[in-house]
Amino acid sequence: MAVDTQEAKTEVDGANLSDIGEICSLFSSAIAKVVGDTTKKSVETAPPQATVLTLQEYQKKSSATVLLAEVDYSAGIQGKQILLLADDIAGKLGELLQGEEISKAPKLKEESLSALREVFDKALAENLTNISAVLGNSVQGSITRFEVVKVKDEAEKMSSIFAGGSGANVTSGLTIADASLEFQMDQLVPLNFGMDSDEAQEQTEDAGDQKQAPVQQAEDTGSQEQAPVQKAAAAPSQKEITTTAEPVEQAQFSSLAMEGGLKSIGNIELLLDVTLDVSIELGRTKMNIKEILGLGSGSIIELEKAAGEAADFLVNGKVVARGEVVVIDGKFGIRITEIVSPRERLESI
Repeated sequence: MAVDTQEAKTEVDGANLSDIGEICSLFSSAIAKVVGDTTKKSVETAPPQATVLTLQEYQKKSSATVLLAEVDYSAGIQGKQILLLADDIAGKLGELLQGEEISKAPKLKEESLSALREVFDKALAENLTNISAVLGNSVQGSITRFEVVKVKDEAEKMSSIFAGGSGANVTSGLTIADASLEFQMDQLVPLNFGMDSDEAQEQTEDAGDQKQAPVQQAEDTGSQEQAPVQKAAAAPSQKEITTTAEPVEQAQFSSLAMEGGLKSIGNIELLLDVTLDVSIELGRTKMNIKEILGLGSGSIIELEKAAGEAADFLVNGKVVARGEVVVIDGKFGIRITEIVSPRERLESI
């Protein structure tokens, strides 16, 4: 088992493990957004930490009792995704979602579970949209389990996550400052997470294909050696040559579709030092030429946005976030309160 674990860790070192973390962070960001919209509070997320471990290692580090949400993907992604929250954190979050004061030792009541399930369902819908945009193909899935469990009793049900001995654990930190609530959420996924079923199948067949290649090449060589003999034996007359049509085969072209899905995400590192124009927009309005010519010192221009409404954060002229205008050391700044979803950005084009 130790050998299998080491091999699994080697396969996902570097960019691949980073890609898994990026994909899982989309779900934690979606949960943060839904919780923030529901509670009307600011929810911040910390960068995800992705590690490779065995089921036994995870059972030792995790809370004894957790709220488990299991997502089964039916298209676009291979495998399952399991999200886990410590039961005491889930209880506090459930109270917050219902507008109650957070107690020191909350219990997960039926009402809290219902409120949390609604949050996870909405977050999954947003996550499917975001992950489809990242991978460039339609991703579909649903929550098939949502219950409080003991981690030690989940070994058999988690076996698909830790196939081959190891799986990926992505830990995301979430902070609700207004409620003084800071917690972590774990996501368990298989090491081939992010690949569609065809890509995962290709990966398992690669070794077999490579073994068969020398045999096929030898057969092709033999066919080529026999070809001149067959051609000489059946040499046609000049008349036959001019009247016999040569067989025509349809040209075959390899697909130019994005390969590897997640591998392309790693290429974003090539652009990290590219400078972009960033601007903050308080609001807009329309004025005719006469009104513009009449402007002078002391003139007041009314914008379309209402007072207190979030300002737009633009990158190269496209809205990517919204936030509150603040003053820092005598200079204007912005506190981000909302990240615009990929779908909303596409609709604005």
